[in-house]
Amino acid sequence: MSRLFLVTLLFSLAATACAPMALQPPTPTPTPAPPTATPTPALEELTPAQAAALQALAQALGVTAEQLTLASTEAVEWPDGCLGVGQPDMACLAVIVPGFRVMFDYQGAAYEVRTNTDGTVVALGEPLSRAWAATQLAIQQLINKFGDGVEFNLVSIEAREWPDSCLGQSAPNIRCAQAITPGFRMVWEVNGQQYVYHADEAGNSVVEAVAMFQWNRQGGIAGFCDFLTVNTNGEVVYGVCGQPEKQAELTEAELAQLKAWGDKVAGAMIDRSDPEGVSDRMTVTVLISGFGDQSPSEEEQGAIVDWLQTLYGRLK
Repeated sequence: MSRLFLVTLLFSLAATACAPMALQPPTPTPTPAPPTATPTPALEELTPAQAAALQALAQALGVTAEQLTLASTEAVEWPDGCLGVGQPDMACLAVIVPGFRVMFDYQGAAYEVRTNTDGTVVALGEPLSRAWAATQLAIQQLINKFGDGVEFNLVSIEAREWPDSCLGQSAPNIRCAQAITPGFRMVWEVNGQQYVYHADEAGNSVVEAVAMFQWNRQGGIAGFCDFLTVNTNGEVVYGVCGQPEKQAELTEAELAQLKAWGDKVAGAMIDRSDPEGVSDRMTVTVLISGFGDQSPSEEEQGAIVDWLQTLYGRLK
């Protein structure tokens, strides 16, 4: 069964619960949740709301309940039958619904799940509720790429500000509006391999981040305008602005170094440009789309820039 069915099932359940005929009157006074523990207690030790939230998030992320850590549980009065996170195609009953905000931790990221008092109505909160359209488009792309029967899991999702309208995945011959574009970075796992997708906030555009490094050098006394894109599979696209691009492949040693960085560092932007106002100013930038969870240190940033410039020098 594809993960599309599982995630859609979860939100279909929420949509059904939001309809006036399906919503049961909530208990007027919610029972305070017991103190949370680390790691998450077994299901039978949780309140019905906590257990429902745990199962819903585990299903949505494609992980086991044991991989999630229960961080906190807070009694809340939600503004409507959709628990304040209704989707455009949902009919939400306009009534105050007592319930809980249940927070979980997964791989260092915080996830919110909203419930009514007894856990019969569950809705995913931040960041999944805001990224609903983006995740659905990414899921469809994964199905198109791997087939409907493949299993895939959402490893992580986080809000990002992309540097352009191409969501940080520009190509030399594609024009991108140079404007900050709010969106999301999603990491999906298929057959043990991870794939990174960039999305805009509205979920109108989702692109696979095949480019691990995007290096660009412009200006200087020599009037440089060079580009170099290194893809995760070892393919390299490089050249001079305004001229036909060239293609090459990394050596085995270079590919090993690329994989080592890719497994460690998260997405980042390196800017080694000269200060503003400097005569014959040269700009050097590197956009990183890694699979890891660590920001590159200053030493690693320098090593990455040097490695890319050396690679460009070898190829040109």
